[in-house]
Amino acid sequence: GVRGRIYIADADWFGGGRIYVPFYFDIGGGGSRPTWQVFSGLGYQAGILGVSVGYRYLSFQQPSQNLIPKLTLGGPIIAATITF
Repeated sequence: GVRGRIYIADADWFGGGRIYVPFYFDIGGGGSRPTWQVFSGLGYQAGILGVSVGYRYLSFQQPSQNLIPKLTLGGPIIAATITF
């Protein structure tokens, strides 16, 4: 998987901080079909505290004899972070 942030601007309001684009992608499977997820959005970091809003999509697939052979979820997400 890949996770990171791209800082796009400094914010002078609320005592300063930085605006960024967070992103996350992973794929896995082990002995099954590929399962993957992706997330991106817009965030604000001030000191050790941060908040971001975005969209997350998850695709989970298993062999057809399992109770849930395929599951896909997608929607908005709000996240808070503490960086230390």
